[in-house]
Amino acid sequence: MELVRRAVAFGIGQLTAEDCAAVVVYDQEVRTLAASTRMTGEAKAAVALALAGVREGGSTALGEGWLTGCRLAAAMAAELDGRWLTRCLLLTDGLANVGITDPRELTGHATELRRRGVTTSAFGVGADFDERLLGSLAEAGGGNFHFIEHARQILDFFAGELGELLTVVAEGAAVTLGLPAGVRATLLNDYPITERGEVWPDLHREAPAAKELTIEVGALSADEEKVLIVELDCAAGETGTDLPIAVGLRYHRSADGEARTIAAPPTALRYAPAAEAEAEGPDLTIVEAAGRLQAARAKRAAWEHMTEGRHDAAQGVLRAARAGFAAPMMAAAAGALAGDAAELDALADRAPQGWDSVTRKTARYSSDIVGKDRRDHGKKA
Repeated sequence: MELVRRAVAFGIGQLTAEDCAAVVVYDQEVRTLAASTRMTGEAKAAVALALAGVREGGSTALGEGWLTGCRLAAAMAAELDGRWLTRCLLLTDGLANVGITDPRELTGHATELRRRGVTTSAFGVGADFDERLLGSLAEAGGGNFHFIEHARQILDFFAGELGELLTVVAEGAAVTLGLPAGVRATLLNDYPITERGEVWPDLHREAPAAKELTIEVGALSADEEKVLIVELDCAAGETGTDLPIAVGLRYHRSADGEARTIAAPPTALRYAPAAEAEAEGPDLTIVEAAGRLQAARAKRAAWEHMTEGRHDAAQGVLRAARAGFAAPMMAAAAGALAGDAAELDALADRAPQGWDSVTRKTARYSSDIVGKDRRDHGKKA
């Protein structure tokens, strides 16, 4: 609890008098420790004083505690009537066992809150919280899921999340791919993706596509780099024929809410003779990134199987992903992927007996870190 108090106090301390915050604590009951207000020096002192009186409780009214914080944030954002980045940081070391406990209901609230501009990031501490619930809240809420294995890491995680939040420059970032007929795309990253038959005329005017895929990346912080890997499959075609692909980015600037659309330079796939294609050689940076993403997808799928008691299925997914590393295309990156291969082997070996709580949470969290190209705030740079 002392580490939690320090983390919250640190976060409050990073805010300016132009920023607003509210603090809600909960056990079997929910209590607003500090109502939404601008973080002046006086307000920060009041929060610090209130934090000093917080003690550990019994049961966990996680749903009502989280929703109370979200309502306070939404009300303040509406009152300010301006461009404000609004996020709820949910920190817990237990299960939702009082009040609203249905994961589907809570996830539905997270989705609706996100549509209203209130995003959620969830921090699970220790081995006793429900990673499926917290992970789903963060995914539906447009924020990040964090697994804090040791209490001493709380401050690092909290500071990292808040540091990113305070430097967000783009919101609702989405990458679009305009693909011609005969080309199928599979996103290896773990972002929501949608497809529609029509295209944006302003973006794809010079390269009309048969379909468009939209990859929802979300908020982007200053100097943040995201790498997206898309696997493309093409129907047979005549040598020398080009398949134009349109790539674009759309987002809202955090500073003023202005909508921006950027079109990448025209690009295309070209049908080439086998000898010419083989001579091109693989890009090891891409091969390595793809291998890590494939391992992350396997861990996520195995985690799903393990939570449902399908131990053999989990082991099969992990073994298949590990075998994929032996493919000729992946061989050049074998050294760089040795750690991922060893992790897949270790998880597969332990699958028949079941994973302990920490292993399950680690697999779920590490899959999310790689799949969304996020920084692990629990690891010092």
